Amino acid sequence: MHEETGLIDYDKLEENARLFRPKVIIAGASAYSRLYDYERMRKIADEHKAVLLARYGTY
Repeated sequence: MHEETGLIDYDKLEENARLFRPKVIIAGASAYSRLYDYERMRKIADEHKAVLLARYGTY
């Protein structure tokens, strides 16, 4: 999360994916009332060979 805006910081997500090389990136939170940039998250996941998991269970 971007500290000033409260929005997801996709640049930080990309930086963390590069640093930590996760196998899965999970998108979804019942407390986040904004739309996700799934296209950007998909791009980040693909570039770092991670699975993108969209969690919709609480909606």
